Amino acid sequence: MTQTIQDMAFERALRMLDAAGAQYAIVYNDQTYGTLELAPPPKVKRRGPGLYPRGTTRAHFLPYIEALEPGQSAQIPYADFDVNILQSNVSAFCSTTWGAGSAMVRQFEEEDELHVIRFF
Repeated sequence: MTQTIQDMAFERALRMLDAAGAQYAIVYNDQTYGTLELAPPPKVKRRGPGLYPRGTTRAHFLPYIEALEPGQSAQIPYADFDVNILQSNVSAFCSTTWGAGSAMVRQFEEEDELHVIRFF
């Protein structure tokens, strides 16, 4: 069997790793090389359908906070949404739009609303 240039480069890399005393585990052409044990591949997390149709929570909270300037606050009623999902979505929007740590979102059960304050 004729060696490819990739095979020759791979063998050279293995010789260099061995000469350096390195520990390694490499999979090449469906074979494992080296003395380290390979970790199992990570499980793929499957995402099921959300509790609400895409964009529903955003359409609810966006009118309350889209015009917030630094130092201003807003109150978002829970409506018929799960408060934890709503809070998570609002927090994600604030972080993505204004930057990490730019806002604080808290639940106020007695008023059935989220309070949002924008810092910067």
